[in-house]
Amino acid sequence: ASGGASGGGGGGSAAELAVREAEIAVLRHRVGELEKGMVRLKEVTKERIMAFREAAYCLFGYRVDMTAEVTAAKDAATAPTTFSLKPQHADDPNAMLVFRYSKARGMELVPNAFSSKMSREVDTFVRKFNSIPAFTANLTIENFQKMTVC
Repeated sequence: ASGGASGGGGGGSAAELAVREAEIAVLRHRVGELEKGMVRLKEVTKERIMAFREAAYCLFGYRVDMTAEVTAAKDAATAPTTFSLKPQHADDPNAMLVFRYSKARGMELVPNAFSSKMSREVDTFVRKFNSIPAFTANLTIENFQKMTVC
């Protein structure tokens, strides 16, 4: 009789094991579905970012590249971000404006060889009037006029 009781207990263990294995199978299936969803979300996000970048280029005349200056995951929210703008109508293939954004300091022009050629415009639009949009708009118009001179 005791063998039957332990056999019954063993049967219960086998049933519990089968239930656990079924739960594991269901969870693995759910993980697989979630992973597929994550991959699709990444693909859609990448597509939308590319569409946004192309629209910005067509609408505003600048190809924008963004890089975060993150050294550790904990710094991601406060790390400065660098934006490189390549003008659509520039006659110089190395033409690029570089800006750095941080919460503490806002948007700042990072001096480089290209921006140093425009010291008057930088002084007027960026420093005196604190208007990066006016600076980039002025550059767009100047480059466009150079390209369309008959």
